[in-house]
Amino acid sequence: MADRKYNIGDRVVVIAPPGSGKSALCKKYPDIFTELQSEYYEFEANRPFDEVPGFYDPWWPANYINAIELMLETGKMFNATQKILFVSSHVEVAKYLSDRGIKFCFMCPIKETVIDNCKKANYNSWFIKYIEENWNGIKDRISNMSSCKSVLMYSCSLEDAFFHNDFNSTYHDIIKNFMGE
Repeated sequence: MADRKYNIGDRVVVIAPPGSGKSALCKKYPDIFTELQSEYYEFEANRPFDEVPGFYDPWWPANYINAIELMLETGKMFNATQKILFVSSHVEVAKYLSDRGIKFCFMCPIKETVIDNCKKANYNSWFIKYIEENWNGIKDRISNMSSCKSVLMYSCSLEDAFFHNDFNSTYHDIIKNFMGE
C-alpha cells in the first residue's frame, strides 16, 4: 500500500486524544480544521456510546481507516481552506498511518488535562478509567512510530496550543515545519 497517492497537499494529519478539544476547535474554526470522529465508526449504530464497552462495530477499525484513506486520496470532506485533519488517537489508527508512510503530528496534552477534559465533557466512567490506566503506554506507542513527525506536549487547551503566543508554534508554523518547507 505504500505506493498509494494521497492528496494531502499542504494539509496536516493530527492525532489528538479524546478530551483534547478537537471538536470544539473544529466548530469554532471550521475554515481551518476538520475532524473524522471515530465514535461514528467504532460503535454499532444502534448502541448508545455510554453503554458498557464491548459493542464495537465488527468492521472497526477498517471502516474508519477506509474513511481516512478516502479523505487523503480524494481530498473530499475538506473545504478549500481547511489545513488540519484531526483523527483518532487509537493506536491502530496511528499504526495504519505509519505503516503507509503517512506523516502525522501527535498533539498530546498531559494526562491530567485529558482526564479533566473528559470529566467536564461527561465521558463515561469506564472510558476515563481506561485513559487513567493506559495513557502513558498509548502516548509512548504513538510518539515512537516512524511517521510521527512531531509530538507536541501541552497543558493548555488545544486552541491555546495552536493560537496563543505562549506556545512555541502557531498552526502556520506547524504546517510549515511539518511539510519540511
